[in-house]
Amino acid sequence: MAQRVRYPDHIEPLVQFIEETTPDRIVAAAHDKLSAGTTVKDMLLASALAVVRSSDLPPGHHGGPLHPLCGLHAVRHISARLTGEYAMLPVIQNVAVANKHIHSPAMGPYMLAEAKAVSENGDVDATVKAFRTAVSRGVYNACDHYFLYLLERLSPMQVLELLLEVGVPKNQLDDHYFLFPAFTWRALEYFGWGYAKYIGRSPVRYITRPTAPAMMIMVDELIKKYELLERDLRAKTGDDETPAVTALADEVGRSGDFAEIPEMLARALAGGLSLEGAGEALSVGGSTLFLRSKTGNPMDVHINTGANTRRYLLRQPELSRRI
Repeated sequence: MAQRVRYPDHIEPLVQFIEETTPDRIVAAAHDKLSAGTTVKDMLLASALAVVRSSDLPPGHHGGPLHPLCGLHAVRHISARLTGEYAMLPVIQNVAVANKHIHSPAMGPYMLAEAKAVSENGDVDATVKAFRTAVSRGVYNACDHYFLYLLERLSPMQVLELLLEVGVPKNQLDDHYFLFPAFTWRALEYFGWGYAKYIGRSPVRYITRPTAPAMMIMVDELIKKYELLERDLRAKTGDDETPAVTALADEVGRSGDFAEIPEMLARALAGGLSLEGAGEALSVGGSTLFLRSKTGNPMDVHINTGANTRRYLLRQPELSRRI
């Protein structure tokens, strides 16, 4: 019989507190824990571990562990900027959302079971190939087992690369396929990579579940048209790029059609703008688009979070240029 995952002894009681406290009491109880000396890091770690162990991912992206994990990077930084009891507010909100999802009949009861790492003949390359085959068929349980094996033998960023091979094309179906693994990795940088074998399983299962085919035809055509994989692209930006970054940001911000923006970026990169500079322009231009919008769609706040995540990935030397 399957056994529920059990966490290290120092954090297990706090995880159980978040799982077992009733939703009508969780806000006050979490406040009491923080006031008594529980650290922000421990509370957020327990929140993450609880929501992945005891809530399921429903169809779509609303519910389960997705948003509680994606929000951790922002929550810890907002908490650090606030003072006194105000610093508790974003932390308590994250705990309350995790607790709400655990107790929701739409997402539970659920149990993250202990799982063994599975390989193909003890070979990393063969296991990577098997992982990709499982992804193509939407066999997310197999992906879960292969992930645990690869996590023991590859670096965290090498594993993230495998997930982004899946998540980046599916971004056009739903941007959470891209954002969920990336923001989870940012949280794991904070908590420690030893927790990836628990927390990382949730985005793996999410991004590898069956979907409609997702192709990167337009992006591939732009990469080929502007020879972006053949050029010696500049990585870091500098003060010398300020006029070019400003001009690109203005062009993005004036756009009336999101489909025009990829070619703007590709053309700017081919013209010599650094990858980092293009990311800055995308952030500024995207913020302008967000301020111009009258509704939350088509990308709402993910205009900003998506640009920020891309800039984070550009700083990871282990990721391939194509990703």
